[in-house]
Amino acid sequence: MSPDIQPLTILCYREGDRDVAHCLEMDLVAAAPTREEAVQDLADIVRAHVRYAVEQDNLAHLFKPAPEAYWSRLASATLFGKLDIDLSGDLPDRPVSARRFELRELAESA
Repeated sequence: MSPDIQPLTILCYREGDRDVAHCLEMDLVAAAPTREEAVQDLADIVRAHVRYAVEQDNLAHLFKPAPEAYWSRLASATLFGKLDIDLSGDLPDRPVSARRFELRELAESA
């Protein structure tokens, strides 16, 4: 991964009895019983989303930002990790590589 690529953001928060992982730049969401499962499920969703966009030659619609309400919650979130999602495995003949995500967590669901 090139060091000059800006990481994307995954905001993690609790919603009811589920942990939610939300990629803010793509407005993709996964919910699961644990934060780790939600993040892993979201990684799978991101891979499928990128694969579909590349296969359909529809990169213009790859990034659709989450609503402002979620971005405003980011200010109170704490960085707790980083995740590299390898996007090249499903598209070996395409110029798509790993992408870094910053994992941020809200202390309490708002």
